[in-house]
Amino acid sequence: MKKVIILFISLVICIVTRGQNVALNYSINALGDTIVTDQNGNKLQIITKDIFGNRVIKDGNGQIVKVYEKDIFGNTVIKDGRGQTLMSVEKDIFGDTVIKDGRGMTTQTITKDIFGNRVVKDGNGQVVKLYDKDIFGNTVIKDGRGQTIQSIEKNIFGDTVIKDERGMITRTISKNIFGNLIVKDDSGHTIYSLEKDIFGSTILKNADGMAIRTISKDVFGNTLVKNEKNETIGKYSSDIGNTRNNSDKEELNETAFIRYVLDNL
Repeated sequence: MKKVIILFISLVICIVTRGQNVALNYSINALGDTIVTDQNGNKLQIITKDIFGNRVIKDGNGQIVKVYEKDIFGNTVIKDGRGQTLMSVEKDIFGDTVIKDGRGMTTQTITKDIFGNRVVKDGNGQVVKLYDKDIFGNTVIKDGRGQTIQSIEKNIFGDTVIKDERGMITRTISKNIFGNLIVKDDSGHTIYSLEKDIFGSTILKNADGMAIRTISKDVFGNTLVKNEKNETIGKYSSDIGNTRNNSDKEELNETAFIRYVLDNL
């Protein structure tokens, strides 16, 4: 169920990022398929499973556009509607994650160094990104030359601090006395906040304190996403289910919010 909520919140974040106001509705049919429709009820996408348990994405007409398969070795193979391989995600004999294109050529390898840091290499085996942990437990992201690109740290107040390659603070993510998440820029000015209102709705506000997205429940238990004009731009059917507990939902909201901040530096 966590995966469903993560996908949902990711969708909300994508809508915020792109500034689109396309209304999308999500529901579950009698077969357990996820049906995506627009505000006029037109079917846009069907997410289902085949007889082998593979995830299948279909367009509004029921034509397969993408299939996520597992081969006999447990690797994930992504194919198009014609059955042609687009990409595969495999594990090699060293336990590294290897991403290949449709021709079977390695495009990326994700491994770990002797210190347990995550290392991303290109198709030629050259390091392109390194996720390092310093002695204080901070995450330091470096390029292939070992130069710091970005760091994610905790300050003495427990706030998440994002710094650029020069070590200058670009964003600070903290909580106020009400438990709301607050994002500040390099000058200390609030640019976003994630709050809960008295009805339990989650509200994303901009620097002016204006709500730009609201995630709430209707009387039928469906999850609604509304824009700054209070127009519903997304809906998740109550049939999809709820998180196991409130703490899970809070954690996922916070994770998605921090990801949104990182993507919009």
